Amino acid sequence: ETTKYCLEHSESKLCFVGKLDDFSWKEMKEGVPPDLVTISFPLCPENAAQKTWDQCMKGAKPIKKMVKRTPEEMATIIYTSGSTGK
Repeated sequence: ETTKYCLEHSESKLCFVGKLDDFSWKEMKEGVPPDLVTISFPLCPENAAQKTWDQCMKGAKPIKKMVKRTPEEMATIIYTSGSTGK
């Protein structure tokens, strides 16, 4: 229920699945919309996502030139769902 709420509230477009025990993932996956793109990191439960991190990185090209960022650019997005009380 909390997973579904957080993913919908945040308007998530992509979900990374990391290291979880099978019990936790079994409960959480019920809240993941079937049309949400999922990518699994190593050590996540088997078949937990549509694609693996390694599959995604296979066609990626390394960054050749370091990008300089300015202090005015956003560096982090902090999100809290308020799932302890809607």
